Amino acid sequence: QQQQRQYEQQLLQQQQYEKELLLQQRRQQYHQQQQPNVHIVAIVAAVIVVVDIVAVVIIVVDIVAVVIVVGKAALVVFVVATVV
Repeated sequence: QQQQRQYEQQLLQQQQYEKELLLQQRRQQYHQQQQPNVHIVAIVAAVIVVVDIVAVVIIVVDIVAVVIVVGKAALVVFVVATVV
């Protein structure tokens, strides 16, 4: 009876130990899987920032183009007004 109990106790401890090991392995795998995702997120964020900067540059170029067109129109109006 005593030996049977000891044996059961050992079995239980062994199972518990194996469960712990499995859990640790799963955690490690999970963390290993998570890390590349962090890099991907960082890369995507960097790409978004670059795209934003490009968009701002395009807007500035557009504004400059509009200013040039308005300037030319003003110049034409001024020249026409001066001649007439």
